[in-house]
Amino acid sequence: MLTEQEILEATQPVVFVVRNEDGSIRSYGSTRPMGSCEALYGDDPDVQAHLNRPRDAGRIIVSRLRFKLELAERGLLPGVDGTIAALPGAQGDTARLYWAEATEFESDHPLVLSIGALLDPPLSPSEIRVMFEAARDRAA
Repeated sequence: MLTEQEILEATQPVVFVVRNEDGSIRSYGSTRPMGSCEALYGDDPDVQAHLNRPRDAGRIIVSRLRFKLELAERGLLPGVDGTIAALPGAQGDTARLYWAEATEFESDHPLVLSIGALLDPPLSPSEIRVMFEAARDRAA
């Protein structure tokens, strides 16, 4: 883990990681998220292992940027923003945190599927998958 001084003086890319309870990396990004995280160099073995981990064939994981660019291109970004803002209670709090803090989005995440179903018109799981495939394959 890098110190604040090492982060400030870094001459190579630094990433901020959030870990699962088992120590594996849950998410990473180039900006420091709110809450507990650690700073590592981009070529750190843990970061490289996370980037090269086997992926679930049914799940598509895309960066925050790719996901939001795809939503914007399809004209869905305002609807998603509005849907998330309007969700009440604990579900709304969780959705807003996920939307604000996630560095990656998963095509089969329950929150992604439920927000898609709440849009007007609603998106089916297969439509969401097609959108994630396009986001994954786009030049960002």
